[in-house]
Amino acid sequence: MKAPVMQREVAITAALADQNIIYLYATPDAASDFQRFGQVEPWAHPDYYQITVDARYDFAEVVAYIKSYGAAA
Repeated sequence: MKAPVMQREVAITAALADQNIIYLYATPDAASDFQRFGQVEPWAHPDYYQITVDARYDFAEVVAYIKSYGAAA
């Protein structure tokens, strides 16, 4: 049996609007693309991140953008 392969670059595991925090799995290049939206920090292991969204951005829009990241146009 073949080993499973990654299906997408980004997967959100939690989006906490009341704290402006998003937890997600991401490739390092994808995570660096999200730095414009706030503070991106590795969390638990190298491919898991916490993003504290800058309050100047609409939290729901940032979540929607990250969910669509890498999707076919």
